[in-house]
Amino acid sequence: MNDDWYASWDSLFVDSIADIASEGYNGWMYWVNYPEDPMPGIGADQFVLEDGDVVTWYWSSSMDMTPANSSMLVDINVTVTSPDLIAVTIHSPQAITKDSTPLLHATFDQIAALTWYVIDDGAAVTGGSNTDNLTVTLPELPDGQHTVTVYANNSDGNVGSATQDFLVDTIAPVINSVTLDPTDPNTGDNITVTVNATDNVGVTAVTADGVSLSNADGDDTWEGTITAIEGTHTVNISASDAAANTVYDETANYTATPPADNTAPVINSVTLYPTDPNTGDNITVTVNATDNVGVTAVTADGVSLSNAGGDDTWEGTITAIEGTHTVNISASDAAGNTVYDETANYTAPPPLADNITPVINSVTLDPTDPNTGDNITVTVNATDNVGVTAVTADGEPLSNADGDDTWEGTITAINGTHTVNISASDAAGNTVYETVNYTATPPVPTLPVVLVEDVTAAPNGYAFTSVMVKNVTGLGSGNVNVTFDPSVIQVIDVTSGDENALIVQDWNVNNTAGSLEI
Repeated sequence: MNDDWYASWDSLFVDSIADIASEGYNGWMYWVNYPEDPMPGIGADQFVLEDGDVVTWYWSSSMDMTPANSSMLVDINVTVTSPDLIAVTIHSPQAITKDSTPLLHATFDQIAALTWYVIDDGAAVTGGSNTDNLTVTLPELPDGQHTVTVYANNSDGNVGSATQDFLVDTIAPVINSVTLDPTDPNTGDNITVTVNATDNVGVTAVTADGVSLSNADGDDTWEGTITAIEGTHTVNISASDAAANTVYDETANYTATPPADNTAPVINSVTLYPTDPNTGDNITVTVNATDNVGVTAVTADGVSLSNAGGDDTWEGTITAIEGTHTVNISASDAAGNTVYDETANYTAPPPLADNITPVINSVTLDPTDPNTGDNITVTVNATDNVGVTAVTADGEPLSNADGDDTWEGTITAINGTHTVNISASDAAGNTVYETVNYTATPPVPTLPVVLVEDVTAAPNGYAFTSVMVKNVTGLGSGNVNVTFDPSVIQVIDVTSGDENALIVQDWNVNNTAGSLEI
């Protein structure tokens, strides 16, 4: 290297390579990436080399020479090795935020010995040390554009950095006007919604009842359509900017009325299954019906069909009547428009004669040993090929409350042993009989009881006592005989009282057995 050249020209001059020194106009020159890039010159100035560049030094006797016609040249292949820098990734703040004190959050791909950050070319603020992230709430920032740069150095002192430009916007848009056209639509009509909205930065979205409006012209006007709902409604308008500042407006209203519906439904098809049933069988009726608004009811011979699937198919069953019959189908809508169809027919033959009698499977009496006059519960299980229609016990109809094969009722017990006659019949009059026995005995009467109250009398003295006769109500007319022992007491007088609801006469006895009329 020639230091004198550097002092004069502020560039590097190579005067010798491999002990071959420059002499006068003969000397060393260089060319970067020959022959594509231009030749910088004789002295090497500030020339930025990139990875993969080739620097060719060649012996030249004039400025017109190139490496191609030089007798001596040296190629230097450039390999650029980047220092081991920490990769910094800034996750927040985002490019735009409505937070005037946003969160700064950055992560590093390795542990940083020291971290710091700078806002808007201000003073460096120290973060953490020996950490893989920097998370801090930035100080209050005014609305507008800002820049934050995060730095992190590793243990070798190499510094990595990342920069994020972001906008602080805390001002919500302004909705200047809202118009609806029309304001008195029919239910289901489209309403054009036009909104004029402005913002200090820019409106990014406008909605009407949740429907996004478009900004085709790129000005302050947003437009779209919503569907009118029956009744009077307020349209909820919102306008937002990129920072998610949102303003709402509920000043626009409309009133929608349903249009007159004069169109009847259409019955597209009717199918019967089967078309040759037995009399009394069920026939499945399937109807496909449509309407401009909606079918609300379908009937077959007056029987309502169901729309379980919520589509155009209605289904149900009717009962086959003997003979050939046309099934009357109707389909109606909410406005009362009704259409009829009588294209479906079926033929049911006369029912077969029923000559089979019911079967009495069991008969139980409870109790089988009642007292005379008690109720006896009669339970009968009876079946039939078609159906049991009546069951009696000693002529008393039994009931079939649960609709199964069990019939039940009560009869009154008659004194002695008796046979209960059971009958079971079907609709064709076929009847079967069965018998069962019980034995009833009269109830045992309760005998009267005479109660005498104990008293004590002094010698030759006297005392009063009560004589009560109980349990006489069930005896009917008769006598109650009471005997007194004259060696013990001397009865002076007996006065009757009311016992067991019986009125008796005064009874005068004198040391003899007496009779009391009841």
